[in-house]
Amino acid sequence: RSLQELVEKDILTGLYNRRSGEKLLKRTCENYLKDGVPFCIAIGDIDHFKDVNDTYGHECGDMALEKISKWIKEHMQGKGFAARWGGEEILLVYDDMQMDTAVLCMEELLEEIRGKRITYDGISFGITMTFGITEGDGRKIEHIVREADAKLYEGKNSGRNRIVYEMT
Repeated sequence: RSLQELVEKDILTGLYNRRSGEKLLKRTCENYLKDGVPFCIAIGDIDHFKDVNDTYGHECGDMALEKISKWIKEHMQGKGFAARWGGEEILLVYDDMQMDTAVLCMEELLEEIRGKRITYDGISFGITMTFGITEGDGRKIEHIVREADAKLYEGKNSGRNRIVYEMT
């Protein structure tokens, strides 16, 4: 079991690594195509993460990423899964969930993150995240992920600390 965790999980965050996330996402898409099980994909990015690393050091940045990942992992229990997508980007997949419900869950998560403090070496600071979320459909996985990523960058370019989505 621990060997399997080493292969599937990101060592720093404890979230699924990208390869495992892609595998689980593929299975989620197959469930949609086969049985019509709805799902939503969100990509989140820690706001001004470079500033955290530059100001407090990479050790602090790693610790902040660990804490945020722990909060996200707890949030995703019973809702789907989360994977470290790259750097400080995290992919969230809300399984068996329509867009309106997934957005409500994301709003709760964002509010929780806004309300937390990270303490490192006697210094306490807040952190925010920006998310882009889209509903899964019959398109290729790459297209769905690209759409969520485009919404993430729309959020980054329009002020950060928000969720960008489109209701149909």
